[in-house]
Amino acid sequence: PHPQAAAAAAAAAQAQRPAPTAAAAPAQPPPQQQQQQQREQQEQRDMEDFEQQLEDEAAAIEAEAAQAAAGAAARRAVEAEEARLRMRAWTAHKSGDGQVYYHNTMTGESSWEKPEGFAGEAPDPGEGLPVPVAQANVTGTEWYEVKCQDGRRYYFNHGTQETAWSMPSEVAAVKKRQAEEAAAAAERA
Repeated sequence: PHPQAAAAAAAAAQAQRPAPTAAAAPAQPPPQQQQQQQREQQEQRDMEDFEQQLEDEAAAIEAEAAQAAAGAAARRAVEAEEARLRMRAWTAHKSGDGQVYYHNTMTGESSWEKPEGFAGEAPDPGEGLPVPVAQANVTGTEWYEVKCQDGRRYYFNHGTQETAWSMPSEVAAVKKRQAEEAAAAAERA
């Protein structure tokens, strides 16, 4: 073979091959497409922020509802306790002529008729007057707790000369505080 012909054939083959290209750089989208992508990304971020805001508001509403339910339950418990105390505030007594009457220590109301729901016991008209056998001052008050011979207790206020068969609210508060203090001391021990 002829050297010039071989060189020409090699050059022709070289020309037919595609020229090697440099590493292709990523093509940049046109500016309009870039702006569209940026808008879509911003819309996606805005949507995520909105969804988070909705979740936060829903959580706040759920917390408020739970708090309202707890408040309602607490109010119902207080109302039930007040109703129970109102019923316990009724006490039965015997008048000087031996008739039974009922007195509400919370309201001061008295009635010859037995109150609806009265849970106490009416004194037997044949019973005599209670005979005190012991008394103790209720610390921090002018009240005395008096124990009678028949086991019943009544309360006497030395300052006002008032008597009550049911525990006065001032005495109940003192006894409650004493019980709480005793429980706290027992927990520490």
